[in-house]
Amino acid sequence: MRYAAICVLATLLAASARAQVVSSEFLSDPASEGWPLFQQYCDPDLWIEDGVYHQSLDFDACGAPPPPGGGEDTYLRDVSRFNGSATWFYEFRVETNGDRSEIPGGGAAGLAAGNFFGENYKVNVARDQVKFHRDNLIPNVFVDVESGVPHTIRLELNNEEAPTFKWFLDSQLVDAGVGEGVFPSDDARVVWRGKAWMLPCENAWYYIRYGVIPVESSGDFDSDGDRDGRDAFYFAECIAERGNGPGITTDPGCPWADMDADGDVDFADFGTFQRTFTGSDE
Repeated sequence: MRYAAICVLATLLAASARAQVVSSEFLSDPASEGWPLFQQYCDPDLWIEDGVYHQSLDFDACGAPPPPGGGEDTYLRDVSRFNGSATWFYEFRVETNGDRSEIPGGGAAGLAAGNFFGENYKVNVARDQVKFHRDNLIPNVFVDVESGVPHTIRLELNNEEAPTFKWFLDSQLVDAGVGEGVFPSDDARVVWRGKAWMLPCENAWYYIRYGVIPVESSGDFDSDGDRDGRDAFYFAECIAERGNGPGITTDPGCPWADMDADGDVDFADFGTFQRTFTGSDE
């Protein structure tokens, strides 16, 4: 189902330059989707299948003396275009078979948004545990998760008053508080990677998204001022894949799709979206 949906999306990702959300749905390799390769070690095995980016990381090509530190595949992107935004988020979905012992070494799968001035929102994912790190002076949060399935991690930042953050794991709020400062700002970067620290691992990345949090009930996922096919792709995802429905509290990634502001996303909302569809750049 995901492969069919992203084929529809393929012609939409180069849409309006006004779009305020950047999305990698892994229609192609990360570099082709705007992620410069930062570092790569020990000849990782990499491939894309049905819109999912796979990393197989081990120690076979490393030679002596590893471990620790084996296969790695890391990408980094500047996000300074969002400096000073009133709100900002990132969200990614990944599955890994990496052991939780990999987390202290930076594996098995990880994504971080940070800069050189104290802000650092970093997540490490193992097959049965997720680590949330938001400052070197604040205790980390560890959450045990089900193995053998993908997990969705979402960070939301509000910079309008005192900077605040919220972490969601599989739609559930797991941590919230006051941030160290406004983010993005000051050489802000997003970096993500797969890494084998002590043991081999295999990661499957479904998507990575970040940008301005869309306005609730707007029907405009990418905050570009219209309701077009790109918004329809994410609206359909809210309906089909995120557990939304009549009377079900809206998933954290979908309040923008709650067109009638009744606290859920259902086909009544989708009907409103269809009736008010504008097309690109309208």
